[in-house]
Amino acid sequence: MNLSSKYKRLIPLLLIVILSLSVRVLTANFLGNHLNDPGWFQSGSYALFDRQAQDVLDGKEYDFTPPAPPNAPPPKGKRTSNWLPDGNGMIANEVTTAETPKGSVTTNIVKKWTFTAEGELTIAMFVDNPQVSYEAKRIFIRKK
Repeated sequence: MNLSSKYKRLIPLLLIVILSLSVRVLTANFLGNHLNDPGWFQSGSYALFDRQAQDVLDGKEYDFTPPAPPNAPPPKGKRTSNWLPDGNGMIANEVTTAETPKGSVTTNIVKKWTFTAEGELTIAMFVDNPQVSYEAKRIFIRKK
């Protein structure tokens, strides 16, 4: 193998490397020029989700559709959510009404989320309807 055949094989490889570096440089340049341009990248996404979360926790009552059993008409629900007074959690009150063959059934559900200084999250749920009343609690402990 002579020297000219080595160069003939090296030239296409060198062109591929130069082309790939050029694409990376042009991409970085494009991103730098358009990063704050709302026409290219969506801005304000965090503000939209933050506003939706604050709207949920504003203490106002709003309608929601709870899950329904198969082949049953969807129940109707009203929900109110608030921050707890000490700010270490939230509470949601739900009243749902489902139509059954025996008439309408109203269920009251209270969901309470609390955070402790030790990093624990407790989710307590209280359910009350004509057939049953119960409390369920889940505690999540942060691993250190």
